[in-house]
Amino acid sequence: DDTEQKMKSTFSVSNYQITGLKVRNSGKEVETDKAKRIDKLRVAFDLDPNQFAESGQKEIFIAIYKPDGSWGKFKGASYGELETVNKGTIEYSDKVSFNYQKGSKQNITFDWEDFEFPKGTYKVDLYQNGMKIGQKSLDLR
Repeated sequence: DDTEQKMKSTFSVSNYQITGLKVRNSGKEVETDKAKRIDKLRVAFDLDPNQFAESGQKEIFIAIYKPDGSWGKFKGASYGELETVNKGTIEYSDKVSFNYQKGSKQNITFDWEDFEFPKGTYKVDLYQNGMKIGQKSLDLR
């Protein structure tokens, strides 16, 4: 059954973190949770090994929501619409493509740069195979 195979081969994630970073003139990155000092948010997570997922190109879709609830869209990103299993069609902010090695644990990381980060709570949802596999938020003060 196709749906069952899809369910089984969907990744689970661990060590999911969102970090606010200020970039110094030297290029050194410093962690901060002060909104007005942040240059970018770094999203990082591990994909747990999955015996049902075949090796090859995989995609994870990322939906970012700003403190006012609006959908975060950023330049240079491949955004679009995604058909989900439970929520119907949603808009995603970007997608990460990677080459998966069957049975291995892999770390995925990407940066979200924006012109300004207003204070408040940022939500970052991860989707694969139309299912939400991760949800995390970060408060900027």
